[in-house]
Amino acid sequence: MANSLGGEGGRGAASSADANVSADEARRKAASFSIADLRVRLLDTSARNNRIAFRHSERSRNHARVVDTAPNLVYEALVDGRTLKFKALPPPDDEPADERTDKFLAALEAARNSDEDYRTAMDALTEDEASSELAAKIERKLRDKVRADLGLPPRKVPDPKSLAQYARELGIDPSYDLATKPKQPDEEREDVLQALPLPDPMERKLSKIRDGARTAEEEIGVNPLHVAFGFLEWYESEDSERPLFSPLLLLPIEMDRRIVRSKYQYSIHGIGEDAQTNLTLSERLHRDFALRPPPFEEAGDPETYIEKVREKICSGRRESQHVERENWRATQDKQRTPM
Repeated sequence: MANSLGGEGGRGAASSADANVSADEARRKAASFSIADLRVRLLDTSARNNRIAFRHSERSRNHARVVDTAPNLVYEALVDGRTLKFKALPPPDDEPADERTDKFLAALEAARNSDEDYRTAMDALTEDEASSELAAKIERKLRDKVRADLGLPPRKVPDPKSLAQYARELGIDPSYDLATKPKQPDEEREDVLQALPLPDPMERKLSKIRDGARTAEEEIGVNPLHVAFGFLEWYESEDSERPLFSPLLLLPIEMDRRIVRSKYQYSIHGIGEDAQTNLTLSERLHRDFALRPPPFEEAGDPETYIEKVREKICSGRRESQHVERENWRATQDKQRTPM
């Protein structure tokens, strides 16, 4: 009798435990769904969000543009756990030695922050002019002012080159659209990220990015640094004349800094997390155009993913949404930016 009662009691306990597990699992799924739904509803899908309207600017200190490489090379290196070092353009040969001293550079940085004529002229430049010959002339004029303030002799040189022109003369492609194939074999490539600024401006830019990211992580506990692979150039409506640029694929990274030969050297590395598609962009396109970018799993690498976005998002016309997409573009641009 005792054994019989014990057996029945055991079956009852097992049934009760199964029911509890099922209820717990249902609650967990419901909570997970509610959190995911809330996350979507809390997304800022307006043009104020740089995941919707990213503003490319060489003057910006919250992102650094990488040039003259292929997206897949950078992605594979970071996923494989390698460290990539930033590399600036070398100082031009016509830069005098007295403009490389700590005294001159400190005075120049102070002048950049305080000289009203310089700030007004630089603020008036468009994004496309930020690395142009005009910007170089404005910078040269300020340097000449600093030379005079420090009692240095006048500098007699030809008109300054734009950084883009200077990069081309060095065999570096400064284009926003990146190549899909490396220019040299694997064994000849260094683990470097070629940037467009000269050494001192690049150091200031990367220092600002690193310090801002560390502050954000300390205050809100979230790592804001990503490498962005590819951008969707699109329009909010057929009447809109201003294109929006939205990053397509985001890979979380960390930035390191160390001193090499008395200079700071900045580098990035992956943190073991998977690449993420731009959820904010996906929700905005779904809301406005009934479109969603494809999942990254269908591609496996950035260049293939960008092609799939071109096929799904950037071609054709959706009569039901009255949106002409023939002028939408998915590009190989790559930025590293906190987001």
